[in-house]
Amino acid sequence: MATTIQVKESTRDLLKGIGEKGETYDQIIHELVEIREAFIDDLLKTLQEGEFIPLEEAIREVERRKKGLGDSTSLTK
Repeated sequence: MATTIQVKESTRDLLKGIGEKGETYDQIIHELVEIREAFIDDLLKTLQEGEFIPLEEAIREVERRKKGLGDSTSLTK
């Protein structure tokens, strides 16, 4: 059974931008909820296992990978 939910026009526009041609709002929202749940599960797993690296190290790794791709944009100033 379908129901109606109200969203702001700006939210509707964001959903349109995320979706693929032919996708319904229901499909888009469902996928976003699944992605959020997977992200939270991964975050909780990381917190429990203590698999952290310092932010500075993460930034250096991103910079290293970007150089490998030939991108000159920098994340640090």
